[in-house]
Amino acid sequence: MARSRFFPTLWRWSAGLLTVGCVAMTAASLQAAEESSNLKIVYPPKNHNTYSPSIFFIGTTPPDSTVTVNGQLVRRSPAGHFAPSFPLRPGDNRFSFTVNSPTGTERFVRVVNRLADTQFVPSDRAVILADSVVPYAD
Repeated sequence: MARSRFFPTLWRWSAGLLTVGCVAMTAASLQAAEESSNLKIVYPPKNHNTYSPSIFFIGTTPPDSTVTVNGQLVRRSPAGHFAPSFPLRPGDNRFSFTVNSPTGTERFVRVVNRLADTQFVPSDRAVILADSVVPYAD
């Protein structure tokens, strides 16, 4: 008896997890599709913040299209996948994507914010920054 009650419960849980997974994947696909019908960027996400001095974009377009970022032609695989890298300056960095395909031209902008990677040092007194003196212990 315990076995017969266990398997229907297992199937209900499995079906529920499968439904949630499908809804999440569909929502992610629709969000990416809202950006552009011919351009899918999977990294970085919208409004991305980083301390890194550079960023790479992972994405795809139809194989019969061309892609430029800030006017630079992007090299892609035969399937249309790409992962170019770009330097970042502190603050907001604007990346303008242009996709030219047989169905037309589409434009899309992604902004990446490079956060300041320096520590604040007061100008009115001498300060020793943590972890700036060696050895750390006697």
